[in-house]
Amino acid sequence: MKERIYFLSLLVLLLTTHLQVSDAFVYPFDGTSSQLFGWRSAQYKIGAYNQSPGNGLSYALIEGLADMNISSNNVLVDSPAELDIVFFHSDDSSYLGFSSGDFCCDSELYQQGKCSRPANVILPSTAVYTTTKLDGMSTPATLGTFNSISYYNIHYTDYSTPQSILLPYNVGKEGVYYAYLLSCNSRVNLNATTVHFSGKITFMNPYGYLNGERHPFLAVTINQFIILKFYLVLAVAYLLLSFGWAFLSFKHRHTLLPLQYWISLVLLLGFIETMVQYGSNSSANKNGTFSNASLAFISIFVTLKGGISRLIVLLCSMGYGILIPTIPQLTKYKIATLTILYCIFKSIQYYLWLIPTASTSEQVTMVFFNLAVSILDVVFYWWIFSSFMKIFSRLSLKKQKAKLEMYQKFFVALVISAVLTLLIIFISIMVNHYKSADQTWKFNWLSVSVWDVLYFGLLCVLAWIWKPNDNNQRYKYNEVVDNDEDSADVVLHPLGFGTSGLSQRSNVNNDEENGTAIPGTEDGLDSSNQVETIDEHEQMERFKKDSFNMFD
Repeated sequence: MKERIYFLSLLVLLLTTHLQVSDAFVYPFDGTSSQLFGWRSAQYKIGAYNQSPGNGLSYALIEGLADMNISSNNVLVDSPAELDIVFFHSDDSSYLGFSSGDFCCDSELYQQGKCSRPANVILPSTAVYTTTKLDGMSTPATLGTFNSISYYNIHYTDYSTPQSILLPYNVGKEGVYYAYLLSCNSRVNLNATTVHFSGKITFMNPYGYLNGERHPFLAVTINQFIILKFYLVLAVAYLLLSFGWAFLSFKHRHTLLPLQYWISLVLLLGFIETMVQYGSNSSANKNGTFSNASLAFISIFVTLKGGISRLIVLLCSMGYGILIPTIPQLTKYKIATLTILYCIFKSIQYYLWLIPTASTSEQVTMVFFNLAVSILDVVFYWWIFSSFMKIFSRLSLKKQKAKLEMYQKFFVALVISAVLTLLIIFISIMVNHYKSADQTWKFNWLSVSVWDVLYFGLLCVLAWIWKPNDNNQRYKYNEVVDNDEDSADVVLHPLGFGTSGLSQRSNVNNDEENGTAIPGTEDGLDSSNQVETIDEHEQMERFKKDSFNMFD
């Protein structure tokens, strides 16, 4: 029953944590008036910062071309061709449209008196409308304003040449802003001329292009004083931990366990990933977009770090290097297949998460990869959990107290991290229930950074438990029978150092040349026990039998 509850909790956890939203800062668009385009950005007010390239300004800018003379269009004489563009603060979203699904004033709503301007976006009755001529545009526009809402209705009369689109919007107060591009005319009039438009929308903050929600990844500030650069600080933390680990590894290089090499690799990947994350956010703040190269690097390093971390925990839970000298061939294939599949699906999923997903097909693709990664994660965690249970049973049976205590510490650390994960998710759900993401935009970065901090904390615990030290030999693989039986230890020499393969070590006290007695094996086994000689073939047969029993 406990295993089922644990399994369901993991499933809910994984499915929840993959529901994420991508950020971008310069959005390209290309479509027709039958489509609806929408964008979102968290903005600081003008003058909140004064750093390049924002230089204290805060605005949104739509620029592009509108073309009615396209061969695929059947342009009707005197048929209307219009575009509607709306900018607004999230606080005023309730004033836009008649209901959540009715932005446009159609004939039915007009006849019911719900709106006063047919084929236009619905604004409150107290909205002010003026005709304006904008710089860079040959076509005048009708401007409707209400609070933070600026609504432009552009009526095209010249179909012979493409018409420019250039609409700026200055941010009046900090918060989350939305921009919509659509054509109510095309939605309510069947004979409306289709308008093809293309271009880009740019959101600029006082410090640069970076979305206000992502700004703390670059710099956390108080009164414009930088107190923290999150990814840079995390990279330094990885570097310090790596230096400490490298020192201990070099000091005890002749007795390193195989798992300690894997931990070294994860530390290196963690440092590289955080530096790439910081560099990527810094570049996006200057250029407005993430480069494909930076997205690819981030996806690769995040995936490798996550995949290898899961591999390490799985190998630990199986007792690799501690209870078993090697992984059976069939199990190796299973682990390799699971890890490779995870890395493939995770890298694609993370890449899709980093880029905008405007189209429905892209969103469906994202859902597919989210589900695939969640399923693979559940397989990983279930395998880890079941392996730990078998390891505890085996160590208790063989009375290997030192190893059992070490595994129990690591398992407790995993349980604590799982509890913290569930607690964080619960807090996120409660916050999202009572507050929208638009209201908590200044703190939304914590929902992403907390996972990086939690991962680093768990990695520190793993590094502490398995740190290189003089007791490495004590924890290496040795086949020990119960205390009340005669026994002999079989030692696995460290990977890459010393003698390879298995060797026998007698469980009796021998004398060195100076007469000093060599202690017996771990857990206080009686040094007077008789020595049982086991040939190599019998050792491996016994090991294979025990190992395969672990994964039944």
